[in-house]
Amino acid sequence: MFLLETAQPIEPLADQLLSGELDPVTYDYGAIRFEAGDEVTGWERLGALERAVSLQVAPENVREGARLDIEQAGCEMTAVLGGVQLAKRAPDLASYEAAHDQGVALYQSAQAELDRRLQAAPSELDAAIIRDQFWRDLMLEPRDPALSGFAAEFELNVLYRGLCKSDRANGNYLRHLMADPQRLMTLIYGEDAPARADLVQHASASFQRDVIALMEASTTFGDALYQRRAQAFLTDRVRVAERQPQIYATQGQCVRGRWSYSQPVDLERARQERAEIGLEPLEVAREIHDRACQRRLGAALRDEF
Repeated sequence: MFLLETAQPIEPLADQLLSGELDPVTYDYGAIRFEAGDEVTGWERLGALERAVSLQVAPENVREGARLDIEQAGCEMTAVLGGVQLAKRAPDLASYEAAHDQGVALYQSAQAELDRRLQAAPSELDAAIIRDQFWRDLMLEPRDPALSGFAAEFELNVLYRGLCKSDRANGNYLRHLMADPQRLMTLIYGEDAPARADLVQHASASFQRDVIALMEASTTFGDALYQRRAQAFLTDRVRVAERQPQIYATQGQCVRGRWSYSQPVDLERARQERAEIGLEPLEVAREIHDRACQRRLGAALRDEF
């Protein structure tokens, strides 16, 4: 595939980004658009890169309207596609360069801090929890009000890229634990430790289904109330991934500063189901989520926890 008759082929660049030979997070995608000589050529180049990368998705993982998880797409692919979209949405070259430089600086300093914390972690489990929380905590920090909307979105995008790498590392750790299912369930759910349960909440859909099967086969794997709560959150998480209605209304995303449920939800049924297992009332949970969404205003209009 050639971008134009006189341009270099796009496949080598796509291969370098997907292999990690070039860092797909910090790569300057704006240069593809703004240094092409003319607007049409720049857009053609971005589109060609997007197509070349998208073709690497296995056919069985392509479902209309479905979000690919780490196992299906990979952090490198999502980084490239996210970078291309930002280059397309950039108002102009100066805006892109400023956002890119600031976003890359944030990403690199954050990665250095994460590495420092991981080196001090007393156990593999503690390291996994640090990885799980680090990038998500950064996302919840208010963006600098002096940033433009585009620059704030760029920052959030690079944080998601770091999060993907952490979730992938944690996925490998959890798969290792799955070799001894009883140890996995005891370690993650043996006590009321939400930070441990979050490791599974943020794992791939296939791993979550495996854990639900273990939950359903076990009469007990922890405190009764905590057990029901953990199973409810994970059940909704898997149903959303499978594009089915939620049961407990636990999953959603921020849309323009307000909490919006993922997939259709029967709120009256959800109120009853939540009451039966001891979850906080729906209105209380919604207020908590709305406050968190307000803190994220100024970044992307739509994002997920």
